[in-house]
Amino acid sequence: MKFAASLISIRKASLMGLGPVTPWSSSRVLQRFLLFILLFLAVPTSSLAVKSDDLRRLEKLLGRAITQQDAEAASVIVGDLVEDASPEALSLVLTAMIQIESSEFFEDSLERLSAVDSESLGEYFENLLSKKKSSPDKIALVMMVGGRLTDSRSEEWLLQGLRHPRELVTRMAIDSVRKRRSKAAIPVLIEILEERGVDGGALAFAARNTLISFTQRNFDTAADWRKYWDANRETIDPHQLGEEDGTTGVAPVDPDSMPEFFGLKIVSTNVVFLVDISGSMLQYDENAKGTDGTEKGRQRITRVQRELSEAIMKLSKDAYFNVIAFNDRVERFQKKLVKAKRGAKASALKFVNKLNADRGTDTGLALEAAFQDPRVDTVVLLSDGAPHTQAGEPQQLIPIVEQKLRNLNRLRKVRLYTLGFAGTGKWPTGSKYSGRQIRVNPAELERFLTRLAEEHGGNYRRIE
Repeated sequence: MKFAASLISIRKASLMGLGPVTPWSSSRVLQRFLLFILLFLAVPTSSLAVKSDDLRRLEKLLGRAITQQDAEAASVIVGDLVEDASPEALSLVLTAMIQIESSEFFEDSLERLSAVDSESLGEYFENLLSKKKSSPDKIALVMMVGGRLTDSRSEEWLLQGLRHPRELVTRMAIDSVRKRRSKAAIPVLIEILEERGVDGGALAFAARNTLISFTQRNFDTAADWRKYWDANRETIDPHQLGEEDGTTGVAPVDPDSMPEFFGLKIVSTNVVFLVDISGSMLQYDENAKGTDGTEKGRQRITRVQRELSEAIMKLSKDAYFNVIAFNDRVERFQKKLVKAKRGAKASALKFVNKLNADRGTDTGLALEAAFQDPRVDTVVLLSDGAPHTQAGEPQQLIPIVEQKLRNLNRLRKVRLYTLGFAGTGKWPTGSKYSGRQIRVNPAELERFLTRLAEEHGGNYRRIE
């Protein structure tokens, strides 16, 4: 291949050397012309097309694997494409990572790309970053690869990603610079705060917490962050500092003005509330806090309606939100996120207060519904039971739901926060479920919700 490419270069040089002269006007020109003819005859034209033919063949095979969602076959093809590492081959790899719904295939492909040096990746990756019409999903993948490399060239990709107009790309870039503990990212992270404000949604929250992690300082305004950086840029070394929380005593961002849902601060301005309305939500908790003490007041569905209504009313006017209630079906407030204007909030409260608890708990179906809106960057999931249907056993459904979420979130990296009711409740007087045995024990639910949150960038909160 390299030899053929070299001959092509020689041919071009020979043709350029002929210039605007008449044939046979000099012996030197004649020598060049004869050399060109000899080289042309010496190299079979078919050999020059071998590489492109192989690429076309791999492209067809990969297209078939994508159509059939055959992750195993696609993985073999991606191995050949990554070894090729041409811009055309790399483009096919990124396309497969986006279209094949398998978290295992995604991680395997990401690992393979991360093993390629940035020099080989650079031409295609930098071309993607330079074009306004490039796929945001593909650029987000560039950010993920860049987060696993260590050289200065890949760091430049991440700095460009921090300034990208699409939030998905910026979120991936913030995550990657944090993993790399990139000092060069600090002034750009401050730019994000200057543009959005320190309380400006999930991106600002992520940028500010990354700055806290890098500096072990916490400031209330972007101007204060800028002053600190200007005065200390020479001495700051993120690699010498640990993460915030626990080891350092630096608290995470927690503005008092943020809305809360059972004590969970709602940072995102693109959030969907995913609320369990299965039959078990009719139960009440004897020691429920903040209630009027009656069975109705202590009922789980009633408490959720009250807390969720308060959270919605406190959402910023610049926020976008949706509410999806689920049992073994889903009920949406809206088809997609809506701006938190006064009218939308009032309509949402009517939707929430009309919810009725009944039937089973299909958490996987609910998560699929939440991920249908591409704008969502945060999901708040509340449940009082591990996934189950009227006939299905929870132990069988839990791993299915966990894998489904991995597949759904392989590229988007939506943050998932989970809330769960502690203990076993009691059926209210006259309930049609009275005497029915709950098959999911509280410890199993907590383990399930904790795993979901930890794996997807959030945390679990227990509701007493």
